[in-house]
Amino acid sequence: MGKQEESEIDIIENIKKEIALSEEKRREKRFQHNVAVLKQGNLAVFENEEFVLSFVDYLSNTLEIPENELKTLLSGMSQGALSENKCIKERSVMLLTLSADYIFSQNNSDLIINILDIFLGWIEYEKDFITGFTVIMKKLEEIVFRLIETNSWSDVERVLTKLSLIQKNKIQKKKVFSGLVNATFNRIVSETLLKTLAENILEGGESLQIYKNIFLLSGKNGVSFLLEQLSRCSDNQERMELINLISSFGYTASPILVEYLQKEPSSLLVCNILHIMAEIGDQQLYGYLRKYLDHDDSRIQHEAVRCIFKLEGQDLSFRIGEALERVDDPMKCKIIRQLAESDADQSDTVRILQKLSRKRLQTKTPQCLELLKTVAAVLKKYPLPESVELLEEMSKECEEQQPELEQLEFQVKESLRILRPRLRHSTRETDNAMETIFFDEDPDLRQSTYQKIRETNEHINVLYQSGDIEGAGKFIYKEAISAAQQKDFHTAESLRDRLIEINPMALKDAIELGEFIDAEKERNMETQYLQIWQGLQEKLAKVEVNELFNSLRKEYFPKDSILVRSGEIDDSLYFLNSGYIGLSSVSGNNETFLKRMQPGDLIGGEHFFSVSVWTVTLKALTEVEVQVLSREIFEKITEIYPHIETVLQEHYYQQENIVTLLEMAGDDRRESPRYPVTLFIRNMLLDPYGDREQRPFTGELMDISEGGLAFVVILSKKDNAKLLLGRQVITIIPLAGQKEIQCLGVIVGVRLFKNDVNNFSVHVRLFKKIEQSALKQLIGMWE
Repeated sequence: MGKQEESEIDIIENIKKEIALSEEKRREKRFQHNVAVLKQGNLAVFENEEFVLSFVDYLSNTLEIPENELKTLLSGMSQGALSENKCIKERSVMLLTLSADYIFSQNNSDLIINILDIFLGWIEYEKDFITGFTVIMKKLEEIVFRLIETNSWSDVERVLTKLSLIQKNKIQKKKVFSGLVNATFNRIVSETLLKTLAENILEGGESLQIYKNIFLLSGKNGVSFLLEQLSRCSDNQERMELINLISSFGYTASPILVEYLQKEPSSLLVCNILHIMAEIGDQQLYGYLRKYLDHDDSRIQHEAVRCIFKLEGQDLSFRIGEALERVDDPMKCKIIRQLAESDADQSDTVRILQKLSRKRLQTKTPQCLELLKTVAAVLKKYPLPESVELLEEMSKECEEQQPELEQLEFQVKESLRILRPRLRHSTRETDNAMETIFFDEDPDLRQSTYQKIRETNEHINVLYQSGDIEGAGKFIYKEAISAAQQKDFHTAESLRDRLIEINPMALKDAIELGEFIDAEKERNMETQYLQIWQGLQEKLAKVEVNELFNSLRKEYFPKDSILVRSGEIDDSLYFLNSGYIGLSSVSGNNETFLKRMQPGDLIGGEHFFSVSVWTVTLKALTEVEVQVLSREIFEKITEIYPHIETVLQEHYYQQENIVTLLEMAGDDRRESPRYPVTLFIRNMLLDPYGDREQRPFTGELMDISEGGLAFVVILSKKDNAKLLLGRQVITIIPLAGQKEIQCLGVIVGVRLFKNDVNNFSVHVRLFKKIEQSALKQLIGMWE
């Protein structure tokens, strides 16, 4: 080739290079122009194939794109990814994945979070499976692993939360879409991640809650991992932390727990799983734990029993009944105690105890008797006729005077002493829900009140449904005023509430009605009870009178019925409104009539202001209406109005009280003579089931007889005195020669000793009489 030809070729190549360079410049200029258009929000540029290819080159070949510019471009791409135009959407998604590669290479944490937010927003928005989705999920996975490496756990939690919502179909996606999300989620929630989280949780720290949240998002994967850890755990503290963490998964953990139980794990792991089931409370798990109720391992049996009490649902009584059929008697006692502390229906509970006890009454083995003692103690909680009926059946069985029945008989009698008064109050009490103040009328009038309310409401409904709200309001106001003037306060207050119900704007009228009703109540109290309780009311402020008398519970008793029986525990004060009550005392087989009480008398102050069992019997000589004040309610009143207690106590002791009457009658609560003895003794309280409590206490013996004793103790609070009443106590009295008397009894009275604020005399009725020889030796030591 000649020089001329070579020269021509060079010229042509140069021309081509110049043309190419010019074209490149024009393409660059068009790209920059399109970038500017994109920044202005025009997504149509993504339909330009040249722009897209130029954008790819820009991301691939530019060493450093300004952060602000890249954020602007990312914003445009994120909008394009949400476009309804498929071409724009797919090209935007493709560019986002390339942008992610560029950002990864720059290791810019701010931009990584920026594109993470874009990916999460797009995943939530997109409904279809499009080209590029698989790549997006891969990039999302890479981002999460980077976040884990940098301990950015809050952002990891955000990602897994979003993916979890898709898994649970709370963000609905097509099946193929959800499948890829599940695969990504499972790759992220690897055993390595779970191990790291578990270690961080056990170590604690500021991010503890975030670690736990991520673990909970791991779902079944996390439960399985933790159960494996639990099966190998030997440290007790770590074991409890793992148990608590698994329990926090709630119902999600249930199928995994069942799966592990079916693998026949070790006894310890079974106990742990049952413990977790109890904490979760899923009632559907009951079918899987039933077989453990009669398991040979007592630890497993105990956890199974605990579990049935904590499962949710309405079948608690059924579950307990089935458990009692399957477990042995010692475990039955534990179940019964738990039953008494549960929220099971009272009637269902008593029926369960009836069925169980009647089977055991036919046998007299030690285990059966222990079970019956437990039942007798528990029944005190349920003031139902069926409870008293069952206790009376037990009492009749104990009449055989067999030595092994003595403790059962003791427990049955003590339960009846508490239960009978409670049942009596519940059956004699009027329907307080119908009474806004205790001065309500007789039952016939209350029945007519029901009828009146129904008829009035019918008329109100006619006006209201016709749209005459103003007319209905005026009618209600008029009827409420009329009812209050007729002392029908229940109707008046019901109508006041009805006024607000149909017309919430009638607040002024409702307030006026309330004030009028309250004024009528005060006038009603003054007119009806001024004469009977005038002396008491004159000593109290009006607000104190209202508080006291509105706290009373009205009860009716027919002629010859018993209000309280001697020996019972009833911390009530009786206000006699009408009729006559006879007081009598019982000593041995002799009953002594003491006094006839009349309207205006207070009865029972000795047992109300101090703490003791009743020493007299109250019997209705005529039909009787009383107001009953319980000690529990009274203590709440005196927290606000302490003056009431002083006035009420003084008013009571101005009349001839029970102690004076007993002294006049020459009655002594102990059938045997008392002997004064001064000696320090040890005492041990028993719990309601007859088990010894751990802390003994000392006292100073005052006097003793064959059937009882009294000692002085120091109590830090007066309220502690009532906690002792009715408690069983073992008293240990030292004798000469390192011998001692051990007595079992029940505390029947606790009183201030010589008006000392902290010293109290405790009076005990013994379960068995002290042997004469021991008693003589004790008395001889002090004669």
